[in-house]
Amino acid sequence: MRDAQLTSMALSLITGAFKLNYEIHGHSLPHLHMHFFPRYRGDQLEGRPINPKATIQPVYGAGEFESIGAGFVNKLGELR
Repeated sequence: MRDAQLTSMALSLITGAFKLNYEIHGHSLPHLHMHFFPRYRGDQLEGRPINPKATIQPVYGAGEFESIGAGFVNKLGELR
């Protein structure tokens, strides 16, 4: 859970999201599998659960996902 807290903190700081949704799966392998979804006011799924099939347009602009990923890795390194 410490890793989940660090991931949440880094992702929140980098994205400026007003909250995060978490999805946790057990699957059949013995490991923890988590998805972190930054949520923004006015996003396509505001007030609803995450459902990739319900998205109408891309969530991020060109290059934005890569930029967030690089910033996340740097921020996570700082927090550790």
